Amino acid sequence: MTAASKQDPRVARTSAAVFAAGEALLVEHGVHGITVDDIARRTGIAKTTIYRHWPSKAELVMAIVARQAFQFPSPNTGDAIEDLRICLRALSRSLAEAPRRVALLGVMELAARDEQSVIAHRALLDSRSAILIEVFERGVTTGQLRPDQNVAQTLQLLVSPILMHPLLIGGVVDDDGIDSLIDRVLGPPPA
Repeated sequence: MTAASKQDPRVARTSAAVFAAGEALLVEHGVHGITVDDIARRTGIAKTTIYRHWPSKAELVMAIVARQAFQFPSPNTGDAIEDLRICLRALSRSLAEAPRRVALLGVMELAARDEQSVIAHRALLDSRSAILIEVFERGVTTGQLRPDQNVAQTLQLLVSPILMHPLLIGGVVDDDGIDSLIDRVLGPPPA
C-alpha cells in the first residue's frame, strides 16, 4: 500500500478490517488458513478491493504476518551489553504469545516455499534488526565489544536460538539463558 493511500480514511478502515480478519485466521488456522475468500466473507469487503491493495495472496499474508512480528525496544542505557540483554529478553518474552509463535512459523514456511516471501521476509528482518546493529555498533565504539566480530553473524548467533527455542523445545529462553547466550557468543570483553 502506498503512503498516499494510508491517508484515505476508507483505505484505513479497509486495511484495519482486513488485518483483523487475517490475524484471526492466522491464530485459528495458521498461515495456510488465511484466504482472500475467508477475509472477504468475514469483512464484507470485495475480493477485488483486497487485491487492489495486496496484488497477491503472498503479499497479503506477509503483510498480516509482519504485523505480528516483534519490534525491538530502543534501549540506550550507556551499556551496550545491557542494551542487548534488554532487546533479547524482550524478544524471548514476546514469543510466549501464541500469535507471535504462529506468525514466526508461518513466515518460515512461506520463506521456504516462495521467492516473493523470501524477499519480504528479508526486508522485515533487516528493518527489525536495525536496532540490534545500532546497539552492537555502540558497543564497538565504547570498547565493550570487539571490532573484529562480524556483526550480522554475531546477531544471528544471538537471535536464532531465541527464535527456535519455543518452536523446537517449547517455552521461551529465560533471563539466565539470555545472559549465558550473550556471554558465550560475545566472549570476554576486549582487553
